Amino acid sequence: MQILGFICLTIIILAVTLRMKAMPKASAIMAPVLIIAVAVPSYLIFGQPNYGQQNNTPHISFNAVSPEQDMALRSFEILKHEKSQSAAQWHDVAIALRLQNALTRSSYAYNRAAQITTNLEEKASFYGAAGEVLVEKDTGIVSQEAAQLFTKALEHNPKTLGALYYLGLSNETAQNKTAAMTYYRDFLRYAEDGHPRLTDVNARLFTLSGKLAESQPEKIAPVLTADAMNTFKSLPEDQQNKFLQSMMMRRFNTLQTQGGNANEWRDLARYFQRLGNTEQALKTYAQAIAISPDNTSLKLERDQLKH
Repeated sequence: MQILGFICLTIIILAVTLRMKAMPKASAIMAPVLIIAVAVPSYLIFGQPNYGQQNNTPHISFNAVSPEQDMALRSFEILKHEKSQSAAQWHDVAIALRLQNALTRSSYAYNRAAQITTNLEEKASFYGAAGEVLVEKDTGIVSQEAAQLFTKALEHNPKTLGALYYLGLSNETAQNKTAAMTYYRDFLRYAEDGHPRLTDVNARLFTLSGKLAESQPEKIAPVLTADAMNTFKSLPEDQQNKFLQSMMMRRFNTLQTQGGNANEWRDLARYFQRLGNTEQALKTYAQAIAISPDNTSLKLERDQLKH
């Protein structure tokens, strides 16, 4: 119907135009006639124009966002405007923004949640997530801002695996070999079997050190034979404890004599802590901190042991 109408209108306009050219003096009279000649058939063919419907028709915007993203962005702006002190609300918005790929805002929201919560594990988790979102935004590059967030995560929980991995990656990229290996070894120390990044971290350590890393670096006790282990298990609990204490003290003396790095001293301190020897654990942590005074995670572990 619309095609037929278009053809009819074209014929009418051409006919009237030719007529006006043939009669120049009548152009002033024919102009209104042309308007009527076009308007009347248009009305009959297409019907009465509905301007209200046109106003209600949604327009196409190249800046359009999905309803979910719009809701997440609005919630973000509301929390920011009201200076919300709810860690849970900031966390929820951070997740929603991350799902909608609004990564800069998502990192900001995670950061705010970390600043507000009083739970140390949550702080570490939120700071770590804020850094990971920035790495995601920068397609795998660990920026200085992301590195600072990861450092904050480790200050509150030295076992934050994502922070250890990306700080290792950052230092490896910057050719800080020693620091990178330290972060990677800590990652292996805390990661559970089957963690998806174990293979990658082991490969990176192999590249940096030239040898494969052990999956459980904290296992520093001397290897016992099967007979010795059976004998040990048959001992009463108090004698088992004494045996382990003497073994760890020999390890302590060996490290003092031969020299040990900060990680070896920390591993030994953790053994003393597990055996309930807090005094000796604190002395061992002191040795580790003396070697690596800028390691905040060491100081945090020692301070937690004091309380």
